[in-house]
Amino acid sequence: MAMRRIEVLVSSALFVFVQAACSFTPKVGEGSGGGSPSGAGGTMPGAGTGTGASSGSGRGGSGSGPPLTDGGGFLPPPPPSADANCGQVNNPLKVVPPDVLLIQDRSGSMDHDDNDQSCRRGCGAASKWSEMTVAVTQVLTSTQATVNWGLKFFADTGSDGCGVMPGATVPVAPNNADAITRAIGRTGPSTNTPTRAAIEAGTAYLMSLQDTNPKYILLATDGEPNCAAGCLGDDCSTTPNPGEEMASEMAVANAAAAGIKVFVVGIGNVASAVAALNQMAINGGEAQMGGATSYYAATDQAALQAALSQIVGKVASCTLPLPGKPQDPGNVLVEDVGTKTQIPRDPMHAEGWDYTDSSDTAIQLYGTACAKVTDGTYANVQILEGCPGTPIQIGFTGPVR
Repeated sequence: MAMRRIEVLVSSALFVFVQAACSFTPKVGEGSGGGSPSGAGGTMPGAGTGTGASSGSGRGGSGSGPPLTDGGGFLPPPPPSADANCGQVNNPLKVVPPDVLLIQDRSGSMDHDDNDQSCRRGCGAASKWSEMTVAVTQVLTSTQATVNWGLKFFADTGSDGCGVMPGATVPVAPNNADAITRAIGRTGPSTNTPTRAAIEAGTAYLMSLQDTNPKYILLATDGEPNCAAGCLGDDCSTTPNPGEEMASEMAVANAAAAGIKVFVVGIGNVASAVAALNQMAINGGEAQMGGATSYYAATDQAALQAALSQIVGKVASCTLPLPGKPQDPGNVLVEDVGTKTQIPRDPMHAEGWDYTDSSDTAIQLYGTACAKVTDGTYANVQILEGCPGTPIQIGFTGPVR
């Protein structure tokens, strides 16, 4: 079967895309010349001439050894070559940094401590806002080269603490940690919690970007959504608000349906909001699996930093665009050549690989597979695409040439 490959060096990992061609057709005039003891030329049409006891050359190639004919003076065509049609395609794969919009809650309760208790004269460094500032600064500074970060506060306009402007507070861009840290330092917690409006505005903003990078929302909040449509003054902060919770959950589901998956981080004591945060995490397509909660529970500064780092590990360094949509997206194999390890497809995004969205034009590695790429254990990952109806042989069988 004809093969083609696309290679790329990504950090310490070599990624190879191999496509199994569906057919092979020799070029007109190609063939192998057969020599004869008298030095006769090859016996394919357009035979050449030769010298020596058993060598000859034809227009399509050369041959040596005893004469090979079918009795009528013609050699049979050669068998298909594994590399005869495609060879190397000079279009390297490139790992694309994801666009991640941090949608940060700046409601008044973010000035409380981790137990959601207010402090006389303010909680200072013990406030959820201060802990969030430290954790975000550390994580973004260490990952800004591999993640295009952006920031959006909610609320970010209006006198009732419920206003949400279009766009982003800090637009998504590479090397954005300083800009985001400065923006956080210029404001503070003092609003209500218009989660629905923030998710809708964030989704619209990411969809307006012209790049093809994978896109995510990271929603960081410490409580239940409020700010129902049409509320006024103190009515906006009335909780619980089942209608606004459902509307926020639907906004997250709509973002995921548009190809923008949503990670949800609950900051501090969010006991009253557990159900809403769990459902938003599930709807966002990036829920935690096997834990006590579907969202990422950040009960203190260390847990918040760990949650952010874990999320970054899921989106950074392990997203690989393909040259195009496979002919049969279900007939694709991902494996590491060096360790002879097949990486399974995992739609649950825990261990293995999956397409980043419904376009099937990029894949992402999750869990151990991603970790082994970033630490160098998997140094030669190849992606094999088979033709429709042609099974791919499982396991590495030889060098890709």
